[in-house]
Parts: sequence; C-alpha cells; structure tokens
Amino acid sequence: RQNLFNFQIPSSTQQLQPPLSTLNIPPLMPPSSSVPSKQLSQPTSTVAAITCQWTEPVKNGPVSNNSYLQPSKPFLLYATLVINNLPLQTLIDTGASATCISFNVLQCMSNFRYIDTTAASFVLADGVIPLQSNGSVELSMQFGNELIHFRTFVINKLCVDLIIGMDFLIICNANIDVKSQHLSLEISGRRTSTRLDDHFRRPLIPLHASQSTFVPPHSTVAILVSTPISSLSTYFIPTSKFIEHPYLSSTRKLVTTHHHHSCLLATNSSNVQQYIPEFFCFGYLLSKQAKEPNFLNQIALLCRRYNEKKNQQTSSPTFTHPQLPQRIFNDPTRL
Repeated sequence: RQNLFNFQIPSSTQQLQPPLSTLNIPPLMPPSSSVPSKQLSQPTSTVAAITCQWTEPVKNGPVSNNSYLQPSKPFLLYATLVINNLPLQTLIDTGASATCISFNVLQCMSNFRYIDTTAASFVLADGVIPLQSNGSVELSMQFGNELIHFRTFVINKLCVDLIIGMDFLIICNANIDVKSQHLSLEISGRRTSTRLDDHFRRPLIPLHASQSTFVPPHSTVAILVSTPISSLSTYFIPTSKFIEHPYLSSTRKLVTTHHHHSCLLATNSSNVQQYIPEFFCFGYLLSKQAKEPNFLNQIALLCRRYNEKKNQQTSSPTFTHPQLPQRIFNDPTRL
C-alpha cells in the first residue's frame, strides 16, 4: 500500500543493513485453542513480516518517526475501538499482516501484560527497510457486547493509536462493508458490527434526528441525534432550513457525540406543537479537517454569500417600506 511507512536511518548507522531472513516467521497471533503463556514467551525468531508496498516517495503515514495528527491517505478505514477501557483511534489496515500499538498509548493503559519483550524487526515488502518492535502485549477489546483478547506488537512511533492487521482480521473472520461503513467480527459464533469513522474524509459531518419527535408549544425538548462519527466534540453549524424555520431553534454551539449519538435541544416558540421527522438534518459538525485554513476560507466565503443573499431579500421590504421613517446618517443637522 502507498505511504504506509516512513523509515529514518539512526545517526549511528551510515548504510542500510542486509535484509533479515524471514524463513522462520513466528505466528502473529496465538492459535484459536488456548496456548500456555510459557510457549508465547519463547519466540522462535525475532523477525516478523508485514506486507506493504508503495509506488511514490515515502513522506508520512501510520508508521513514522514523527507523530502526525492525520494520516497521509484520507480514504483509509478508521474506527474508535475500546481497548483496555480506553477509546483508541484505530486504523483498519488490510495491507498490514501484524497488529501494532503505539508505545506512548500503551503507557496510558492498565491491566495489560507483556507476552514477549524481545526486540524484533518487521521486514517490509522490499525486504530491506526494517521496522523495530519492542515486543508484544496481550490486550482486550470491548466490541459491542463481546470481549476479545488479542496480541499486538509494540511500536515506538505511530501516528494512530492502534493498527488492526490481517492477523486479527483473519482470526475474527472480519467483514468490512465499505459502502455502509461497517466493520463486523465473529466471536464465539456470534457476529457483531460497529460503524467506521469517516471524519478524515468528511470535513462536515451531518447531524440527523434519530427518530421523529413532536415538540410541544412553548417548550424545549432534548432530541436524540446521530452522526457517522463515534466520538467527537466540536462546533455545530445549523442548516439553512433549520435556521429559517419560523418556530424551531436551538442555542447549542457545541455538540459532543458518544457512540454515534448525542442530544440537541430544540425550542418551539409557537402556540402549536411542531413535528420533526426522522432523519431530519439539523446541521453539521466540524471535523478535524475543517480546522485547515483552506477549508475555513471556503466556509467563510459560503457564509458571506449566504448573508449577502439574505440581506438582499430583507433590505427591500424592510428598509425601503414607505411607512418606515428614513434616516439620513450623513446629515449633521439630524441626530
């Protein structure tokens, strides 16, 4: 895959070392049957393999000596998964054979144990550039109502918290539905699914009503809303349809979502109840991409055009109405 790894030669090394042998590659995950921890702590080799390829110069990516806030490719698959009771930004990478976790993230966890502390080298697709691992740990994943125990290699520098590789995906018989943005795993004969995060591809994230709601007159109701993003706290931008509604409004400026859901306070100022249909789009949430200057400039331009249009619509019937007094502000004799 393109732009997956970024390798930097240590200062003490002047040239690349010969490729490491991959003839005796240890299993990346323990077999489905229970294996005693003794066997896992004695690997037969210090070399593991991870398969990837690129066709352009390496600049950045999930594995890098620099921690980037965003990966280089916006069309990769991400999910927020709960690992050892800690939500982690996870890359679902079918181009990686091994599951890896960031060493820095591991320091924030508890209740994990090292299976192996032997330093290992991952050999990439070209067989030359090695990636260093500090060993492997056993972690647990809360996936829906299921608890999954799995093994992952510890890497010093990752720009994501966790990379789920093919070792994990094969054992859990994973299915990825790209169209509906769902990841499903099979655990003990039961299949459980979760939605993928796509805020790396959507600078504006829609906020929809999860169910139809009646808002009583002169009242404020908390309406359940849903988003494609599992967890996010950011600014709320209402749609023009919601802004221009004569009776419904909301004073919320910030919205926080958990598990793809949140609550939006909607106020009905009329004397009759107002109906909000299911899937009604209240507005949009700004993702991390929206903080980029280019995107902010585009939003500012759209808002300026929208405001100019609204001003043109309201100025004619309001300020030129014959019954309204016309004030001349450049006349010094008038207050």
